[in-house]
Amino acid sequence: MQSPAVPPELLADLLGAKKNKQIEFVGQLVEALEQVSPNLVPRLDDHPYADAIIEGPSACSTLLRLYHSEKDELAKAAILDAITRINHQDFPTQEVLTSLEKILSECKSEILVSAAATALASARHESFLEQQKAFLASDSPSQVRISAKLLGYGRYEPATAALLTLLQPDNMAVADSVIWALGEIGHESALPTLHEMLTASVMSEEVLDAMGKIGNLTSVVRVIAILLEGTIQQREKAAQAFSRIARNNDGQLDDDELQARSLGLLESLIEKDKSILVRFHCIVTHSILGGHLTSGQIMKALGARVSPSRLDSVAGFFANRGSKV
Repeated sequence: MQSPAVPPELLADLLGAKKNKQIEFVGQLVEALEQVSPNLVPRLDDHPYADAIIEGPSACSTLLRLYHSEKDELAKAAILDAITRINHQDFPTQEVLTSLEKILSECKSEILVSAAATALASARHESFLEQQKAFLASDSPSQVRISAKLLGYGRYEPATAALLTLLQPDNMAVADSVIWALGEIGHESALPTLHEMLTASVMSEEVLDAMGKIGNLTSVVRVIAILLEGTIQQREKAAQAFSRIARNNDGQLDDDELQARSLGLLESLIEKDKSILVRFHCIVTHSILGGHLTSGQIMKALGARVSPSRLDSVAGFFANRGSKV
């Protein structure tokens, strides 16, 4: 179940929309994004410990006390999930590491074992992650998948080489978890293997996700090739990957000709691509690369219908933001 969407009035305030027509336009933009994909709509965090997550590492001591006083298993798992999210923001204290180790050693249920292991991995507990790296040699595909996921949660760079050795034609049962982990870890040494897999059309969508997370410029030409020739699903993943790569490199492709060609390609896709999700991600990438679109082009690409007079009233709103969505 998805968390509730941010109210358009609040979103308009966050975006700096002041005039009534601009506020109405933000509401229409949210409706258009809902048509593209519900996942794109800004949403409120309905986590039961959202305030603690926002507070960050200083909230961990309180959360750990709550964990030990709580009797309900699902509530305990939610507390561990909150700690996991905080660990992703910052490095935890030794108190947190020690407490999570103890919690994991005492867990009896599968739900709490999973939640505690994820929290400990996200805390970047080195000896725990080294243990998971060793488990990659297990004969059990389920164990390998679990360990790969935990290494991804811990973004454990020393596991990159071991994960890459698992990407073999006879070992595809674990490939999705391994590719996901490589993307989360984000080390560029994974790219040659991922590029080869993309060329061979092996798990292309998962590979594109990982390439986007790694965010290296060497992936751009391969992403563009998929945008031109891939299936709809592949092109949607490629468009999102291109957006991530562009953002990771501050909108600079370090090649003037490639930059200009990319902007031209993106404009063509924004105007003509059959997938609304491709068009959305191309709008974002076009903006990151320094391109400029009119509010009319943006709304037309998103499938929304806005009168010319209303577009005129919000033109300045977009101009002040470089047409960024």
